Amino acid sequence: MLPNGLNLRGWLYEFEGDAVNARRVVERALDLGFATSHLTLAFIENGDGNDAKAIAAMESGFTAYGAGLPAETSRIVAEGVFGDEVARRRAVGHVESLLASRTGHTPATLPYALMILGEPARALEVIQAEPTWSGIWELSLWHPRGLAARRLPQFAEFARRVGFAAAWDKYGPPDGCRKTKGGDYVCD
Repeated sequence: MLPNGLNLRGWLYEFEGDAVNARRVVERALDLGFATSHLTLAFIENGDGNDAKAIAAMESGFTAYGAGLPAETSRIVAEGVFGDEVARRRAVGHVESLLASRTGHTPATLPYALMILGEPARALEVIQAEPTWSGIWELSLWHPRGLAARRLPQFAEFARRVGFAAAWDKYGPPDGCRKTKGGDYVCD
């Protein structure tokens, strides 16, 4: 199986709380050289109570996605996600300083970081403001940690602006989302 498919399956297992199968397929993806699978592994390790391993895995995975970002970004974000409130605030500040200095396309790792650092409103704002280099932010939006973003009042406008609403009108909404009588999509 392709390592990208293994990693995606690992995310799905992790989303469902099946750490055993998530670890099995993610480790296989890593064996095949798919370095971004470290992001998935980070959440598995965190779920197993291994925060030091979660930080190391997040740092490795974020580095794999973080081309063009300062070298220290991966460690700062990883410590912010799995560390204490001081580390979280430091990471948010670091991401915000990177956003303030960017022009053009935003690395998708930055809104991804904001989402998993507990700043969902800001993450949605960044995503819809300008194009990103990839869609990794979508993983954070549909991850259990992204529930807060999906429940925000501004999510309906976000869904319209990024094209989700049009796609859902055509193909149907994803599980946990529905269209209201007013025409907005809301997600649980």
